[in-house]
Amino acid sequence: PLFIEAGPSVDDADVETGPRVGVRGDEAALTAPWRFFVRGNPFVSR
Repeated sequence: PLFIEAGPSVDDADVETGPRVGVRGDEAALTAPWRFFVRGNPFVSR
C-alpha cells in the first residue's frame, strides 16, 4: 500500500524533475518528467 501524508509546503522553484531510469519507448516517453523531487533532498538517489 502507498501512504501519503501532508508535509511542509515547498516553493515551486525548489521542485526539480528528471527522467526515470529504465523507461523505454519513443522520444516523448524518454523525455517526460517522470521523477519529481525537492532540490537538495538527501534522500533522493541520483
